[in-house]
Amino acid sequence: MKSYISKDYKNVIKRLICTVSIAMCSLLYAGLNANRGVVHDVSTRVDAAIPFNKFFIIPYIIWYGYVGFYLFYFAVYDGEKFFNLLWGIVSGMLFCCVIFYFYPTGVKRPELQGNDIFTKLVRLIYSNDNPYNCCPSIHVLDSVLIAAYVNRDSHPALKTKIISTIISILIILSTMFVKQHYFIDAVAGAALAYFIYAAFNYDEIIAKVTEKRVPYLEAEEKR
Repeated sequence: MKSYISKDYKNVIKRLICTVSIAMCSLLYAGLNANRGVVHDVSTRVDAAIPFNKFFIIPYIIWYGYVGFYLFYFAVYDGEKFFNLLWGIVSGMLFCCVIFYFYPTGVKRPELQGNDIFTKLVRLIYSNDNPYNCCPSIHVLDSVLIAAYVNRDSHPALKTKIISTIISILIILSTMFVKQHYFIDAVAGAALAYFIYAAFNYDEIIAKVTEKRVPYLEAEEKR
């Protein structure tokens, strides 16, 4: 990685500066993250069956490093994929903010007991993130989007892709187990992520589909 950075460090720095756009979207999110009078409840029976689990606060917090690490990774190794991922995250956050404005949702949180490190971390998250603007889940949106780009990239080893996928799944589960999101929030976040990935990689997807379909059509013609 050092050789990549030393050869192309100016472009890497320029790419990383563009991540300020995520911080700007976060400010917009923070402005909307409040009780504005009407809060919709999208909870389901699935949520009632999911118990609160303080230990899932670890993968929930790991999300911050997960996003930062892979933005840096693609900034170094693949500028095109970096910008596709970055603008995918930004456009996803902006789309979420539009939904938050017109259809605000909320999550009922449990009363926390105990002073162990895990409970303290949950309290820290609760105190810095109001229980509003939950659907779609931005945590899930970013995690699924990153996992999609990592799995479709040719550079990482299979082991790296598996680890990335496992982390992404744990982050998704954590949003529900620490009661930051409901099941519908996670589903909506994942669906939005796949839609955005398809939109930013339309040509690649069409090429893959065509590549697989041509041999099939040729085989059919020979019959």
